[in-house]
Amino acid sequence: MATPRTFPSEFYITVEEEGSDSEFFQPNLSLEECGRIGQKIRVGRYMLHEVITIVTDVIVKNTSPR
Repeated sequence: MATPRTFPSEFYITVEEEGSDSEFFQPNLSLEECGRIGQKIRVGRYMLHEVITIVTDVIVKNTSPR
């Protein structure tokens, strides 16, 4: 059985392709990953507050065609 991965205690978000229709958030584990040579960028710093486990039930309903 594989060891479960842990959540990072801190990570950084950059906005890629900012201002375009394909703009998206890019998670990074270090500030070094965020840097672009010759560019000034804004970086969001996020810190893990808590880990929550969610358990759901599956309900199967058989509906026969009429």
